[in-house]
Amino acid sequence: MAFRLGVRFDTKDFLRWTSALFRVSVVNFGQSKSVPRKCATEYVFMVRKNIMGFRSMRPYSPQYYEWKYQKMGLVGKGFWRLHDHLMNSLMVFQVQKEANESIAYMGGVPNGIFAMRISMFGGMQKAKEIAMYGKKAEELRPLFKPTAEQYIRAGYWESQLEGAKRKIKGAWR
Repeated sequence: MAFRLGVRFDTKDFLRWTSALFRVSVVNFGQSKSVPRKCATEYVFMVRKNIMGFRSMRPYSPQYYEWKYQKMGLVGKGFWRLHDHLMNSLMVFQVQKEANESIAYMGGVPNGIFAMRISMFGGMQKAKEIAMYGKKAEELRPLFKPTAEQYIRAGYWESQLEGAKRKIKGAWR
């Protein structure tokens, strides 16, 4: 004696289910791209805000302070600003480690952007890659990691995820 199980769908119900599943998958795919990009954009905005308002670091030396703030006229501009190379290089960009990995978004300074270094000892120095220079400077003058921690504490990424969940749920109708 063989056991048989039969399932029947009403054609209209089946079409509604498959249509809803398709909408959910389309919205889910879109949110998987837009949420990381929005988070990276908010992070870049927060880094810029911190650059504009950060004033509590000690100068490298009294001579550097004299050169940067008095001779270069940067009084009141903020600690991180000299020629705004860092500020102007901040952006949201795509990253992908391996060919088979999905593309992600990152906020910061991508590799391959160079700026001329101006020395307080006079003249121009050779161009330096901002991202490479930033890695070295981050140890002495942390900016990006504390901003990332601030971003996490502020809960911005959680609000982006909640918005994505609402959109995905809204696709199920």
